Amino acid sequence: MVELSASEALRLGVEAHKKGDERTAELYYLAILKTDPSNADANHNVGVLRLSRGQNLDALAYFEKALDTNNSVQQFWISVIDTLLKLERYNDALEKINLAQKHGLSDAQITYYRDKIEPNLNITEKNRLKSNKHANILQSIKLDHAFSLAQKKMRDGYTEEARSIYKDIIEKFPKNK
Repeated sequence: MVELSASEALRLGVEAHKKGDERTAELYYLAILKTDPSNADANHNVGVLRLSRGQNLDALAYFEKALDTNNSVQQFWISVIDTLLKLERYNDALEKINLAQKHGLSDAQITYYRDKIEPNLNITEKNRLKSNKHANILQSIKLDHAFSLAQKKMRDGYTEEARSIYKDIIEKFPKNK
């Protein structure tokens, strides 16, 4: 029997997956996970296969394992959030969205998911969602950097973005001239 490296097995699994041979693809992915249970790509790909068969809870477990291993891959966040929405676990999805935002998920994606979730939340959760929609920029950068960024936005013609930064500054420092 020929032993394959994890990267070679992953390549063969993806190849089989693309050809529609899900059974072979899953065998490769599971073989990787047998020797390396935290392999993010193999976990994610098994999740994709399980999700396609309607095994949503099982898929979620694989997606979360991939995300736990590597939270810098945007697709892992999207897969977890999409699956939570399929499972109608809106509170959990909202928590993941808030975490994903801190890990670089785009504002457009954040807004898209919040808009999908909002109609399914109760009033308390809706209020929390509204308060989290726009975090003050000063939570992530220093005041002098915020001023510089706002000035650059103005110079580059992004007046609405500059206005938003200035609003954040005034909100935090109302007496700032």
